[in-house]
Amino acid sequence: MEKLCLEAPEFVVETDTALVLKVARTDGNPVALKLYKAGYMGNEMAGVRFLAEGQGRGAAQVYKSTSVAIVLEWLKGPLLTEIALVGNDGEAVAELAKVALCIRAAVAAKSFYCPTLEMVSAPLFR
Repeated sequence: MEKLCLEAPEFVVETDTALVLKVARTDGNPVALKLYKAGYMGNEMAGVRFLAEGQGRGAAQVYKSTSVAIVLEWLKGPLLTEIALVGNDGEAVAELAKVALCIRAAVAAKSFYCPTLEMVSAPLFR
């Protein structure tokens, strides 16, 4: 974590593909650090590029990414999975729809890279 100048890691969640930690930048501001278990992003690479080019419009800001990790803006609030797991599926879907609308508006406002379904799904079938 020294190379990225991050400190005070707190475990957030482990998925099939990654570990997510809440860490602090040297200025004390929290960021999310996603570490890919396999040593590469796999099919998430196109999405990370999309987020990076979006520069925080409609989704989390990407501060740094490598083939094995990504440092993102820390977004306050519960994970959508936490909302859904307590039986509030409708609330989780509504929040996801808000994010989708923000991303859609950001894409419409500025022509930046947007991955195709084939690009995102191709690594799944290698």
